[in-house]
Amino acid sequence: MDPKKYSNPDHQQAVKEGYPPLAIAALAFGLASGPCCACYGIPSLPLGILACIFGLTFLGRVRRGTVPPRGKWLARLGVLFGVLGGVGSVVLFVFVLPEL
Repeated sequence: MDPKKYSNPDHQQAVKEGYPPLAIAALAFGLASGPCCACYGIPSLPLGILACIFGLTFLGRVRRGTVPPRGKWLARLGVLFGVLGGVGSVVLFVFVLPEL
C-alpha cells in the first residue's frame, strides 16, 4: 500500500497509525445503536443514522480512491449495525411503545 497514491494528505498519517477515523466512528456508533434500543429507542435512531453517514462517506471515499481501503470492513459493519439499530428503534416506536 503506497500512501503517496492517495490524494488526501490527512489520511496518510492515519495509514501509518492504524485504521481510519471515519471507519472507527461508523463502527462505534453502529455498535452503540443496538443496545440503545433498550432505552426506549430514543438515542438509537440518531446513532444508527450517524453510523450510516460515517460508514457510507468512508466507503465512497474508498471507491473514489481518495483514501486507502484499510478499514473497509469496519465501515461496512458500522453501516450494518447502524441499520439494524435504526430499524430496531423504529420497530420499538411503532409496535412496542403504543402498547404501554
